[in-house]
Amino acid sequence: MNNRAIFYSDGSFSCDFNGAKDFLCHTGLSLDSNKKDAQVGPIYADFKFVKKYFSKIDYSYVGAYGWTKNPLVEFYIIDSWIGSDLKDWISSRRVGNIDIHGSTYTVYENVRNGTSINGPAVFKQYFSVRTSSRDCGSIDITAHFQQWEKFGLPIGNLHEVKIFSEISSSNRDAIIKDTKNK
Repeated sequence: MNNRAIFYSDGSFSCDFNGAKDFLCHTGLSLDSNKKDAQVGPIYADFKFVKKYFSKIDYSYVGAYGWTKNPLVEFYIIDSWIGSDLKDWISSRRVGNIDIHGSTYTVYENVRNGTSINGPAVFKQYFSVRTSSRDCGSIDITAHFQQWEKFGLPIGNLHEVKIFSEISSSNRDAIIKDTKNK
């Protein structure tokens, strides 16, 4: 098994995956949970997803991820995916569609009982899933927060906002090269 993440001074990172059932890389902002998104200012994440040596992939997701407190919410903005049907992974209530800078996303809400940033808890999850996968671009995270609020999905105080890549291979022989810039 050979998995690694390399973090660069310009905010980008590279992930190599080979031989693990599930591997997650992420980098971004860790906040002190006392400010709303409007107090932090506009939050964007630029990414470029470079795939090499893909074989026998169960799934791969790339996008933005994070947590809020008051209310406790785990959120995902998924811009790129490979493999399994996202609806199976999300298993959530479909809230509706939003348009962010000409791209359409489907919004889902889920209630989960599991491990959170506060330990074991019941918490909500919000998902924005781009209707067509892409390998590079800019994610306007603040715009997603604003659209979720319009659906009655409150955003609490920001705890963390990160760009992430997750991959799984049941056969454990996949390799991924993943680069993102923030």
